[in-house]
Amino acid sequence: MHYKGILTLHLFGRAIPTFLFLGTIGYVVGVGLGFCLAWQTGLPLWAMVVLCLVSALTFFVLAFLHKIITGHEELIYYHHEIAIMTVSALVLRWVLHQPVVPFLEITLLGIGTFLAFGRLGCLNAGCCHGRPYHPISVIYGDEHRKAGFTAHYVGIRLFPIQLVESVCVFLITGIGAWLFLAQQPTGTVLGWYTFSYGTIRFLLEFFRGDPDRPYRRGFSEAQWTTLLLMLVVLLYEGLGQLAFHTWHWLILTGLLLLMVVLRLYSSIAGNQTMALRNPHHVREIADILSHLDMQVQRPTPAVVKVWTTSLGYQLSGQTVVEKLADWRLFSLSCKQGSISQSEAQALSGIILQLRLKNQTHQLVHSPPVYHLLVPEKDIGRESNYR
Repeated sequence: MHYKGILTLHLFGRAIPTFLFLGTIGYVVGVGLGFCLAWQTGLPLWAMVVLCLVSALTFFVLAFLHKIITGHEELIYYHHEIAIMTVSALVLRWVLHQPVVPFLEITLLGIGTFLAFGRLGCLNAGCCHGRPYHPISVIYGDEHRKAGFTAHYVGIRLFPIQLVESVCVFLITGIGAWLFLAQQPTGTVLGWYTFSYGTIRFLLEFFRGDPDRPYRRGFSEAQWTTLLLMLVVLLYEGLGQLAFHTWHWLILTGLLLLMVVLRLYSSIAGNQTMALRNPHHVREIADILSHLDMQVQRPTPAVVKVWTTSLGYQLSGQTVVEKLADWRLFSLSCKQGSISQSEAQALSGIILQLRLKNQTHQLVHSPPVYHLLVPEKDIGRESNYR
């Protein structure tokens, strides 16, 4: 079962980007939720009007500055959350002279509502997408590529990670609104959203496939930001400014242990399969496959060209002609030494996901090289997007 991303909606005789449409709905619903929460708890509605304007202005100013600095439009959720929460806190304290934490909790729930709808926009636009996955998937076409979607994943079934995040954020925001109306101790909703969404986001990052996502020491910017925000909340809990909850410490400890275990596994076992599957590295492999596709279309060269990725993995390709069928031969090795079976299987899996119509293949070990044999007739992408 797969879903085809809808890049543009046609409403009232006009073409409207789906991302913009859903984002606008998210903002309106988020504002409505904020006013309802403020009204139910007796907070001044005039202050909510100011906060809504401040939040919108901060959002657009940050987006504008990002475009000026980088030269392209990009919305990074955590950047906007931090900016909006920081500016709102300053306005509440120094301009409006209103209680900071209750209004920040309302603001955060509004941001969460906007995010939940926004991720549905991402699902259709093709941004923040997942990795190849078949049982339940989303597919993007050439029009998405022209709009900025990852070129080597056009027509390939991807895990609908945006939908998963959207559903989770709807639940988190709903529970957060209930906690706020139940008038839990100061800061409970801030902690709930930061740690529940942070945990979900941290784990989902392992399944994202967009190659422009920044990584540091094997973990994405969003994962590092998640840990930072959790530490900030714990700091304020320690200072007595927010309600203390033991489970917050347990969550942070668990995530840190997970990072340590993954790093130790990679270093001690000498296994780079996690880094090998990183979206940056997958893009390198996709580029090499494009070069190999062009190479095999030419007369067989005297010397087969070997391509090397940034991690030191080497790939080459050629066509093997036999009586019954022609085969595409991919040779896999490692510049630094021998390549392990798990690494060869991971590399082969990426090649098959990016190039193979069917799953017919052979992986043969001829130390220190692995050879992936694929029927030439099966090379190409299945036309999933119709």
